Amino acid sequence: MWRWWRDKLWEYSNVPAKKCFLMNPNLSLQRQVKTSFGLLAIFGVVSVMIFAITTTIYAGRSVQEHAQKIMRDQVLINIRQSSHMAAKTLSEEFDHLRGTTSILAELVRDRIVGYPNDGWEDDLHVPFPVQQQDSNDNNNNNNNNNNPQQRANQYPLKSPLLPRDWNITRNLNATNLLEHLQERAYWVLDRRGEKPPQQPQSHNQQQQHLMSLATTSSVFSFQGNCDPSVYSPADPAYYPRCTDANNNASTGGVVFPTTTAAG
Repeated sequence: MWRWWRDKLWEYSNVPAKKCFLMNPNLSLQRQVKTSFGLLAIFGVVSVMIFAITTTIYAGRSVQEHAQKIMRDQVLINIRQSSHMAAKTLSEEFDHLRGTTSILAELVRDRIVGYPNDGWEDDLHVPFPVQQQDSNDNNNNNNNNNNPQQRANQYPLKSPLLPRDWNITRNLNATNLLEHLQERAYWVLDRRGEKPPQQPQSHNQQQQHLMSLATTSSVFSFQGNCDPSVYSPADPAYYPRCTDANNNASTGGVVFPTTTAAG
């Protein structure tokens, strides 16, 4: 093999100068030098450009693929997180709905429990037992506690009726009005077109500033409650043809009588 290379080198070494590309006697030495170095420079620049362009294209594609992969992974992560958050939100909403449904079911069950059996309409099974003790037989108290037939469950609880507005003894006057009501006194008197007193006044003037406290928002009332002693239509306790029957809770009054108001 080395002999073949030796022969080739000998052959090229014996080539006439005029056949060499860079040593052409027909061209000037300056032109030949410029051609030699120019071709080398052009070849080097072209090689670098090709390498740079190839590297840039490869790097750009790599960056693009990497960016696409990152974006794809981020989108999948966001979708998973969004699905998890949506599922959590829906679960909480369904839990709320289930709780509401349970409350409604208990409400309906409480309304229809025992129907149409006896003992519910007459308040036998309501949870306020009152022992019915026989004064002639106090030794059977323990037996009565265990015997449902000896108990009377009642609702509403039986108690004295609360006083009405006109049954309350007022202890407010022009002197202690600000002390008891403080800033509310100005509001009440302004609504009545009056001003709180700044100095001691006569008894008649004090009566004009008396504060009328209403209990309509804190006691049980029904339609037609009124004060039989009031005859002025401007008074809040006035009602046409008012009598004591208007305030009878056992009958529900006279405007719309009903036994459900009893108690």
